[in-house]
Amino acid sequence: MCPAVRRLSVLALLTLATPRAQAQDRPKLTAGIGMGMSIDRAAPNPRPDTPIPSFFALGGVGAGLVGGEVRAFANGARGDQITRVTGELVLALRPLAFFRAVDTRYAVRVARTVAIDAGVAYERVSRGIPTAHRPGVVVGGHFEMPIGHATSPKELRLRLGGRKMFGGKVTIADNQVGNSAYELFGMLVVVF
Repeated sequence: MCPAVRRLSVLALLTLATPRAQAQDRPKLTAGIGMGMSIDRAAPNPRPDTPIPSFFALGGVGAGLVGGEVRAFANGARGDQITRVTGELVLALRPLAFFRAVDTRYAVRVARTVAIDAGVAYERVSRGIPTAHRPGVVVGGHFEMPIGHATSPKELRLRLGGRKMFGGKVTIADNQVGNSAYELFGMLVVVF
């Protein structure tokens, strides 16, 4: 064998045999969509205790102790109810994210997803054509029920939670509109 080919062969074998540095794990990404209900006792709602169907969507980064999410909320109010459309920028704090990190039991997996949410929000409220806008803060919480095997790097989860936005009162057609009572939701979330 030619000395140059032999040297190249040895160099190739050494290169293949040398362990490579592990690539840094990137933060996990989250995307979700779901439905829920809004209880809106704000005047001038004619049916204050009747749940209003609501729609939720999110995109986020980070599935550990702290994560960030961009969320959208909209209720399906009729013309005589208060329609709300909200954009939110939220931090999610998961105090049990590292609880028994190697334990794959289902209850422990669910416990690690328990989160407290807080952030800023901007809401468009309307009743028919009259419209107003209000900034505020949003708080809430959620937990997720994994669907799939514990060792999978990608996961489908069912997220259950609630939220409430606190903002200033605005006037629509001579009626003051404040905060809704609360919103509850269920979402399908993909963590990848």
